[in-house]
Amino acid sequence: MSLQDTELNISGIKFKGVYLAIGFTIISTISGFIYGFAEFMGRVDSLESQVSAIQVPELAPLERRISLIEESIAQSDIATLQARLATLGANLETIMQQQQLLLDLRDRINTNSDIVEDNQQLVESIEQTVEEYEGALREFAAEVDQLWEAFDAVSNPLAR
Repeated sequence: MSLQDTELNISGIKFKGVYLAIGFTIISTISGFIYGFAEFMGRVDSLESQVSAIQVPELAPLERRISLIEESIAQSDIATLQARLATLGANLETIMQQQQLLLDLRDRINTNSDIVEDNQQLVESIEQTVEEYEGALREFAAEVDQLWEAFDAVSNPLAR
């Protein structure tokens, strides 16, 4: 038994099952729209009551404060402020130039530090070489002294 074969008989009128299903779907959709609209209207009504409960404060004190602020701005000398801004701009430019000079000096110092380190290593290696030559020279001098003593001994064997 399928939905197409099912019939409902109400007061002598026969309704097929398919038509009943379509009718039920349409009725439930319409009732859903009605419920949604009623819920929406309830929220709108709630918002309207909240908005109507809001009290706007008196604006006269605010207007007075705004006028005082406007007078204060009008009384301050804009030209003086512009001159100060120009001075600050010039000072900032000078500071930036000095900073660039300092950065250049830092780079030079770093370069010179590297050169000094290289020179220190070179001096250390030269000192080591000089020490080696001094040792060799001392040995040579000692040998020369021994040779002179030997010559003296050979030239005058009785002197001892």
